[in-house]
Amino acid sequence: DGTSVNAKFMTLASRAGGIASDGRYLYWTNIDGNAIGRSKLDGSDPNENFISGIALLPVSATISGGYIYWGNYGENTIGRAKLDGTEAKEDFLTATGPAGIAVDDGYIYWTDWVYMADTGGSIGRAKLDGTDANPNFISGDFNPNGLVVAGGYIYWSNSTRGTIGRAKLDGTSLNQSFITGASLPIGLAVGP
Repeated sequence: DGTSVNAKFMTLASRAGGIASDGRYLYWTNIDGNAIGRSKLDGSDPNENFISGIALLPVSATISGGYIYWGNYGENTIGRAKLDGTEAKEDFLTATGPAGIAVDDGYIYWTDWVYMADTGGSIGRAKLDGTDANPNFISGDFNPNGLVVAGGYIYWSNSTRGTIGRAKLDGTSLNQSFITGASLPIGLAVGP
């Protein structure tokens, strides 16, 4: 409901990027440390290098099916590891500019964010095993960034246009300006 704000819930030594939770732990991308961090949901036992050796600029994170996925913006890859930190593979999938990533029960989606551009950018999609990658699954947006999947739709923020776009998970019913008038929207989340 917006009350009990704690702007310093956890103090970290480096910049946190994408945040995700599996209901037990909080995970985040450690941008400066090229790692994935993890703590308990109450903020205790933080480990900023829970998964280390990550490629340049891990900026986004999502969780599904016992795995954490993250976008390596500086390396144009998507990484994946089990939630216990094992089987880490930083180049699980090649994906240009994966600033935002989201997962449903069959696919992983990513935004191809073109930094400070007024042209280009798309949303890619691949099966969860990394096959059938389509980097232009949804195209025609300037600068898609944040990404979320909910209720049979995929939503994305467009910071250049100040909009939130939406399409069905099969790419139909595309609406690049589903919500308008936002000021530099970056990340997205959907609540119950």
